[in-house]
Amino acid sequence: MPLPVDPRPTAIAHAPTPRAERAPAPTEKPRAPSAIVPAPTEKTPAPTEKTLAPTVRAPAPSIARERPRIAVDGDAVARWGDRAGEHRRMARGHYDAWVHVIIAFAIQLLAIGALVGGGAAALVSLALGHARVEIVLVTVGGAAGAIGAWLVFRDRWRCIEAFASRFCSGMMNLSILYVPAVALLYANYRAIRKLRGR
Repeated sequence: MPLPVDPRPTAIAHAPTPRAERAPAPTEKPRAPSAIVPAPTEKTPAPTEKTLAPTVRAPAPSIARERPRIAVDGDAVARWGDRAGEHRRMARGHYDAWVHVIIAFAIQLLAIGALVGGGAAALVSLALGHARVEIVLVTVGGAAGAIGAWLVFRDRWRCIEAFASRFCSGMMNLSILYVPAVALLYANYRAIRKLRGR
């Protein structure tokens, strides 16, 4: 006997199958902001310190009195005489006295020549007679006078002139009567001091 058929559609109970979760579509990763690379340019030199041109400063005017230069003679230091500039430290007059110094030198030459030449002539006259006295007097006296006067005045010319200029009166006719004698005396005084190194 056939079974009655239920006119309602039969629902087949199926276990609900879970809907597969839809995987998210792959998305692009956010890009980091790319640094803009500049086009290659010429290498700029590193900044360097500015080189300043050396400035030359003019020396300030000095009001100090100039110190006299000291000449060196061998191992000893010369503090006296013309080479050491002693005449610059000496007080002097207003007028030049070189004419009087030359006259004093001539007097010194004649004086030494007369003394030495006269003595030599006396010895020759005793030994050889009077025939060669004049020759000996002129030759020996002239040589001795020139050498002796040069030794007296050597390296003291300017000092003698500076000292003698103090006595110049400004009138040549008057000064020539006594200034050469002053220069002669001072020259011999300095010659004696020269023997002691002064």
